[in-house]
Amino acid sequence: MSTIQYKDATDTLSGPSPAIWSNCPVDMLLARPDKGIYFFDDFNGGNILTNNQAETALGRFRAYTGATAGSDITDAGIVGGGIKLNSTTDNEGVAIRTLPCFKIAAGEGPLWFEARLKFNTITDSRQNAFVGLATGTAVSTSFPITTSDAMADSNFVGFQKVFADGDALDSTYKADGVTQVTVGTDAVTLVADTFVKVGMYFDGSRLYFYKDGARLSDSKAITGTAGTDFPSDTVLGIVIGLMLGHGDDAILTLDWVGCAQMRVA
Repeated sequence: MSTIQYKDATDTLSGPSPAIWSNCPVDMLLARPDKGIYFFDDFNGGNILTNNQAETALGRFRAYTGATAGSDITDAGIVGGGIKLNSTTDNEGVAIRTLPCFKIAAGEGPLWFEARLKFNTITDSRQNAFVGLATGTAVSTSFPITTSDAMADSNFVGFQKVFADGDALDSTYKADGVTQVTVGTDAVTLVADTFVKVGMYFDGSRLYFYKDGARLSDSKAITGTAGTDFPSDTVLGIVIGLMLGHGDDAILTLDWVGCAQMRVA
């Protein structure tokens, strides 16, 4: 199997980016689950949830919402499907996750991940968000983001909208019990209320990060040393979360998310 294709092919269309997905054997993964897993959700299956819900089943995900009315998950009104993660009160959040079924470690098969999303505001010190893969902890006001506007002490890899820096996403990872690592500071520039696609590709030895189908300059070598800083010793699932740290409303709109991985024979 080839590795990175079209690495500089910026793609702002609404669908998955060829630079990430062109070498993903989607048909085989759908037909032969023994060869790996392919997950894609366009959020057109009734993924809505009222406020004040502890983690509960929500379509193909599990989700929680904050206590105050307006901290909820609603229909985004997008052709083809989409949802909004909304929070209206300081120190309240909302998040969704899948069960863990992916692993980024030396010797594991290639992995593809991408999501299309936007934020209502890029003002500093308003909200914190995470989009990526994380451990199988139940989503709550403590995970993936805490009420202190920081990522939980857990296992994760993906993109974080840091509370103090609202106009960009950092590429980042962490293994539980060790210090969080920022791969690329301000890796993805954001524009308010404008969709962007963020993605990752693991070729078996190195993890690459993407914005709108273009490979970013910073990457992470995945070695055989498991769990020393990168969460390579645990199975991860898709996790997308928003935490409000201010009185202004926070909205994270999701068009779709997908992740796939080949199994090692």
